[in-house]
Amino acid sequence: ILRTISQAGVPVYVVDYVDPADTKLAEATARRIAAEGFVPFISTVELDGKFLAPKPPKRAALASAPAPKAVPTLPPALPAVVAPPAAAPRAVLPATPLPAGEVPRWIFTLFGNAEPDVEDLVRWPIDSGTAMVAQMSLEWLGYEVDYFNVHTHGLPAELDAKYAAILLDRYLHIPRAKEAAVADWLIAQQRGRKVIFFGALPFTDDALNERVLKAFGCGGTGRSVKSVTGLRAVTTAKQLNFEAPLNLTPVGFHDLRAPAGSEVLLSLATVDGAQFDPLFIAPWGGMLLDPYALFRRPDLDELWLVDPFYFFHAALGRAVLPVPDTTTRDGVRIFFSHIDGDGFRHVSSVEPGRRSGELIVERVIKKYPFPFTVSFIEAEIRGLVVDQKPGDAALLARQAREVLALPKVEAASHAYKHPFYWNAGDRTVRDYKRANLLLAEPLNHTGVELRREIEGSVRYIERELCPPGKPVKIFLWSGNCRPWPEALRLVRELGLENMNGGETAMSRKRPSVTRVSARALPWDGELQITAANENENIYRERWAVSGDTESPFFGGFVLAEDGFERMERPRRLKPVNIYFHFYSGDNLASLNALTRLFEWALKQELHSITASDYARLVRDARATRVFRQSDTRWTLVNSGALRTFRLPKSALVPDLAASRGVTGWRVSGDALYVHTDGSPRVELVLTERPGAHL
Repeated sequence: ILRTISQAGVPVYVVDYVDPADTKLAEATARRIAAEGFVPFISTVELDGKFLAPKPPKRAALASAPAPKAVPTLPPALPAVVAPPAAAPRAVLPATPLPAGEVPRWIFTLFGNAEPDVEDLVRWPIDSGTAMVAQMSLEWLGYEVDYFNVHTHGLPAELDAKYAAILLDRYLHIPRAKEAAVADWLIAQQRGRKVIFFGALPFTDDALNERVLKAFGCGGTGRSVKSVTGLRAVTTAKQLNFEAPLNLTPVGFHDLRAPAGSEVLLSLATVDGAQFDPLFIAPWGGMLLDPYALFRRPDLDELWLVDPFYFFHAALGRAVLPVPDTTTRDGVRIFFSHIDGDGFRHVSSVEPGRRSGELIVERVIKKYPFPFTVSFIEAEIRGLVVDQKPGDAALLARQAREVLALPKVEAASHAYKHPFYWNAGDRTVRDYKRANLLLAEPLNHTGVELRREIEGSVRYIERELCPPGKPVKIFLWSGNCRPWPEALRLVRELGLENMNGGETAMSRKRPSVTRVSARALPWDGELQITAANENENIYRERWAVSGDTESPFFGGFVLAEDGFERMERPRRLKPVNIYFHFYSGDNLASLNALTRLFEWALKQELHSITASDYARLVRDARATRVFRQSDTRWTLVNSGALRTFRLPKSALVPDLAASRGVTGWRVSGDALYVHTDGSPRVELVLTERPGAHL
C-alpha cells in the first residue's frame, strides 16, 4: 500500500524507533526505509519527537548539497521563488537554495558588558544593541533570537543545530579573562554556521583581534588608526543612505579589509593607503561596524545608514522560506487594542464631574466595532490609593463590572499597586520617584511581591469584577514594563499570556525602523510579548504624569496614525495596535487624538483579534518549525495559533489541491501571504499554475 501511495507522487513518511544510544542502528534503519522510497524519521521508543536519524546534510555546503536520498521522488521541480521586479528593490532579495530538512532559523547572540556607568550597563537582553535595533529586522526575515550573556555563563561546547548564526552584539564587552576562550570558540564555530560582527571588533587584546580576523580571512590587523588624513570612500553600495545620509568620519577607523569573495558595501581609504571595510557580507557572514551602521541624532534616536533587511538577509545566506508572520490573519492586517488601567478613577475635564473611565467606555469602547482588552489596577478599584475618597471603591467596582460584562471586552490585570519597576536591580530604577502607587496607611510599602501583584490581582478581578465564566486572559505589565524571568514564569504558570514593553513608536517625528521593536524578548527560557505599538504617554513625550493637565502634548497620539502607515509600506512590519490608558479621557486633546485613531482604523481593511490572541500567535511564531522538502514543497509545524506565512511575491502561489491545511493566499505589495486553517502541521506546495479548487 505504501509503495502504491508513493508511486502516485505522494510523499510517504515512516516513523520508527531504536535505542537512542545505538546511533549506528538508527542510521541503518533510516537507510533501509529510504531504500524503499520513503522518508524516514527515526525517534525514540517514547516517540517524543527526538530526531536520531537520518543525519542532516552538512551546513558548510548549503548552496551545493543535493537533496538527501531519503527524500522521495517528487514531480519535476518548478521554478524557485524569485525576486519581484526591480521597482521595489528593498522589499525582496535574491534567493539561495536550502538543503532538504528542517531550516535552522535561530540566531545565537552573545551579549553583555559591565560598564560602570549604569546608563550603558547591559546585563539583560532587553538592553542589548541587538534587541534595541536589530531583532525586529531578523524576525521579519524569519529568524528568532536567543541571548547568551558571556559575563554570567560559560560558552556551550556545541551549539544546537537550530542555530543558523552567531551574532556578536553591538555593545558586547567580553571579560578580559575570557577573551582567549571566546576567540577560540568563535573560530571553531564558523564552520557550519554564519557569524555576524555587529558594532565593533569584540576583543580589547589587539593580538586576539588580529588572530580572529586572520582566521576569518580578513586582511589587516584590526587596530585603530590614529592619524587619518585624506579619507575617501572607495566603495559605496546602493544599500547605503537607507534612512540617513552617509558622512565620513576619521573616528573609529580601523586597519581592516574584507576577505576575498566578499560583497563590500562600504570601503574607506586614506591618502597613505590605509583601508577600512566596515560593512561587508562574507561567505561566513559579515561585519556591520560602527560608526557606519547607524547614525545617532542629538535626541538620541538612531537611523540606519545601511539597509538592515538587505544586510542581514545576505549575511545569513539569502535563504527564502515561508516566514511565520504575526502581522496578518487570512490575508488581512491584524488589529487589536488594549487598555492599561491607569486613570480609570480620574475626574475628567471634558465633562466636569464625570470619570475618565466612563468617557472612554462611552466614546470609545461602546462606540467602535472592535474587541478591547481592558485591564484594571486592583488598588485603584478598591479605593486604596492615598488620595482616593470614601465611596470610590463601590463606584469604581460597579463601573468596572459594567465594562467587563460587555461581550466585546477581554479581561486583563494591570497589577495590584502598579509597580513602576519590577526588579530593584534594574538600571532604570533611578528614573522613578517611587516604586509603586502610594497606598493609604497601613498598606503602603515598597517592593514587588510577585504573587500578590500578579496572581492576587488576577484572582481579585475574576472574583469581584468579571461576570461568571469570563476569566482574565492576559497580564499587562506596568511601569517600566521590564519583568524579570521569575515574573514571566509566574504569569505563564497561571495559564495567562503577558504583554507590554517595547518601544515601537515610528512616525514622521521618528522615521526609522529602529523605533519598531522586537515582537518578543526572551530571557532565561521565558518570553515577554511586547506591545505592537507604544501608548499615548510615549507620543506625548512623557511631559506629564497621568492626571497632570499642564502638558502641551496631550494630543501627540495622533502621530501613531502616521506610524501605522509607515509600518505598512514598503513592508508590513507590525499589526495595528491602539494601546492606551484610561487617562486619555482626562482632557479633550488626548480624547480627540484617541478617537481620531479609531476613526482611521474604521476606514482600513483590518482583522480584529484580542491582545491575548496576538500574544499567543507571537509565542507560536517563535515555536514554529519549518521543514523544506524542495524549492516548492514545505512542511510547517506549530500549535496552530500562528496561521499566516509570508513569502516574497513571485510567479509561484499555493496549490490548494496539493497542499494540506492551506485555505488560501493573498498578494499584498511585494509579499505573498499564505493563510492556514490552524492545523498544527501544514503541507505547503507552491506552483505556477494551481489546479481548480473550491
